[in-house]
Amino acid sequence: MIIGNPPFHGSQHLRQALGDDYVEWLKRTFKCGVQDYCVYWFRRAADNLASDGRAGLVGTNSISQNKARVAGLDYVVGRGGVITAAVSTEKWPGDAKVHVSLVNWVQRPTILPEKFVLDEVRVSGISTSLRPSDDLPDPVALGGNAGFAFQGPIPVGEGFVLTAEEAHALLSDGRAPYTRVVRPYLVSEDIADDPQQHPRRWIIDFASMSLEEAERFPAALQLVRERVKPTRDKNSDRGFRELWWRFGRPRGEMRAALYGLRRYIAGTRVGKRPLFVWCENEWCPGDAVNVFGSRTISTSASSLRRPTRRGPGSAHRH
Repeated sequence: MIIGNPPFHGSQHLRQALGDDYVEWLKRTFKCGVQDYCVYWFRRAADNLASDGRAGLVGTNSISQNKARVAGLDYVVGRGGVITAAVSTEKWPGDAKVHVSLVNWVQRPTILPEKFVLDEVRVSGISTSLRPSDDLPDPVALGGNAGFAFQGPIPVGEGFVLTAEEAHALLSDGRAPYTRVVRPYLVSEDIADDPQQHPRRWIIDFASMSLEEAERFPAALQLVRERVKPTRDKNSDRGFRELWWRFGRPRGEMRAALYGLRRYIAGTRVGKRPLFVWCENEWCPGDAVNVFGSRTISTSASSLRRPTRRGPGSAHRH
């Protein structure tokens, strides 16, 4: 029997928390890329349980979603595991601001279990999405979302983010048009917690600019050079090191889809309920935000009120 509570580290924070060497070891050992840390614990448990062995693990609730589900619970079931009891999601009672899933399974049972309990309700079976097995088929990517729905950019460097005071200082610098690279930064918490659903922070975003182009904005580039480059220089990803002034995942296809739109829709990527907001084109979405770049949607629904043009902490206008 294996019972455990793996540490909570999201895939985007593994290198910062554990170091490049350890992350590269995880990739070589488990052969499933960079995942949320708990995924590797689920895989290791499945690899080491004998037939009829039981496991109960706590993981972030991403374990039943998207790539984490494929690399984690799908792997467990693919090796003969049968999920017998689970809590699909609940708020962690400790200090960590995270929702967790509790998953219990039997590895290669010689006699199939007769009782399955999901969220304290008896069901006929439990899928790797932590739903009743007869509820929904396995999720698949929708072809219609290609070129339309995107995850927001991933900065890969906290140094890109600015306080309101830093942003306003840059925007007041008359040496360059800093509105091109200093943008209101919309994150999932803004959509969920702010009554106006407006970005409350700022970020330096050089998009796909060359270093020569970025040098047209010397004060912003110097901040990134001081705050981001030292960490990027140690990163094992060659692209991150060489293009240190750009976001790690700048989402060029998303930018192309949004080009020319006066507004677009963004929604929360994580959480119990999807929440949406109309966004000004100059806002920069975060990686916990999904972006929908539809010209049909953005130019219709004229009865909906457009958001007030407002930056974080100020009435500053572009």
